[in-house]
Amino acid sequence: MHSKKPRTLEMYEWYVRNLQKVFAGVLLSQIHIGHFLEYQRQRRLEAGASCVNHELNTLAQILKTAELWDLIEKH
Repeated sequence: MHSKKPRTLEMYEWYVRNLQKVFAGVLLSQIHIGHFLEYQRQRRLEAGASCVNHELNTLAQILKTAELWDLIEKH
């Protein structure tokens, strides 16, 4: 496994905390492109585009690890 720097891990934890505010209770297998679009729309009211993109990239990485990204990737 590739080791990550402490600051990188800290940022991933921050991204996941923000994602959990919206996705708590949602199974990974239930997440679809509509969730991404709505998260992006809502989150951009509070955070900049770069932050939102980092958060959604983190979610994409989680879905890839769970082998659930293929259904969303095509969008």
